[in-house]
Amino acid sequence: TIILMTAVYILFNIPLFVNYLLWTISVNTGNVTYPVPYWNTTFTYWFVWNFTDCLFINLNSLFNPLVYFMRIKTFKEWVYERCRAVKGKISSTFVLKCR
Repeated sequence: TIILMTAVYILFNIPLFVNYLLWTISVNTGNVTYPVPYWNTTFTYWFVWNFTDCLFINLNSLFNPLVYFMRIKTFKEWVYERCRAVKGKISSTFVLKCR
């Protein structure tokens, strides 16, 4: 589980790391103004930063509980128990499908 969580973390944070690396190189060399030549338009510059800074980090946070759910038996059992407890309290108009 630890190796899988590390792999998910690395997978979703590599694009952000690459952005920061390119930014650091362009700022410290002084001869290139960021984002040129990496991103030619303002749209791609803002799109890439928002995409990597927001979406990938949030996807990482989304996948963490899913990995826990798939790999840890006690966590899976706890989720099913909570689901059954909530199912008993919900009115007949809304049905939560549990295992």
